[in-house]
Amino acid sequence: MGLLTPDEEIIREMREGIPKHKNICPSLETRTLENRKLDWPPTTGTIDGRFEAGCLALTNTSEIEQIARIYRLGFPELFGGVYEDLHFPARYAGLTEQMKILVLRDLQQNNKVVSAWTLTPSEANMSVEFSLTVTDPDYRGKGLCKEFTKIADKLVEETGAELGIAYCATFHKTTQRIFQELGFGKQAILKGFILANIGEGRYARDSVVMYTKFYNNADRLCSSGIRLL
Repeated sequence: MGLLTPDEEIIREMREGIPKHKNICPSLETRTLENRKLDWPPTTGTIDGRFEAGCLALTNTSEIEQIARIYRLGFPELFGGVYEDLHFPARYAGLTEQMKILVLRDLQQNNKVVSAWTLTPSEANMSVEFSLTVTDPDYRGKGLCKEFTKIADKLVEETGAELGIAYCATFHKTTQRIFQELGFGKQAILKGFILANIGEGRYARDSVVMYTKFYNNADRLCSSGIRLL
């Protein structure tokens, strides 16, 4: 057997050699590091037989332009912040390297995009962030956001993810209620968490409520208590 490279030696040390230490609280279950994987199944789901959910097709420039447009209409405050790329069709090829973008299409209107869900997975953490959803103004008030979020929630669970994370604006009571009904629990209010464009080249900061949900019995991986300093 040949000599290990520096990286291989560190990997061996961290996998096998490190003893149990006081920073880790006991949990009901542990899992193997090597088995961490998010396996994305085909996205399927319909609402009322008229709307169909699926993944963004990067080859469909018309679809990308529609999604960018409704994000500009629904979230002008994203401009200048970490999610401003959603406003620019030319940036979607790069976006999809880090994100999964789900779209809801109106089958009766030539597959017009009426809503989008942007999900940010972290295989290292076995988690998925429900980053941003938006609905075309002409289709609001029909309950589409709630049903579309159910489809996204089911998809995330099927990937094998252990944790779902959502940040809802404090004033967005409807979105908070949707996540609560899906089993997400409120964890914290984060004051000034997000930079928000307010126009005329200026910005302020918005506050959000953080929600989380365990999938696939991942609550068993948590310690029974929370230690506070």
